[in-house]
Amino acid sequence: MPSELEVVSITKLITNQIILGKTTRNDTHTIINDPYMIIPGVEQLQIYPYDEAILGKKLEQIKVHNDSVIYCTEAETKIKNIYLEDKIGLEKSDQSIIV
Repeated sequence: MPSELEVVSITKLITNQIILGKTTRNDTHTIINDPYMIIPGVEQLQIYPYDEAILGKKLEQIKVHNDSVIYCTEAETKIKNIYLEDKIGLEKSDQSIIV
């Protein structure tokens, strides 16, 4: 089965991590380019480059076995826009999303 097109998606793992990024899937793996963590709050979502605070740099890609994925779905427009703004380096005052 060939890979699907790369789509900005939200992927939830069995570890309860929620990852946002340009995602492709194949028979065995979900590959997320430019991954960001989504951290839900009471009133808003926050996004941060995946493990950047731990590693000291942004990860270009993570590869997760599909057995570890609960779901993977295309992100809604509001979340995509915040993600894409960060990727092209636009200035913004907040990376929070009010829901």
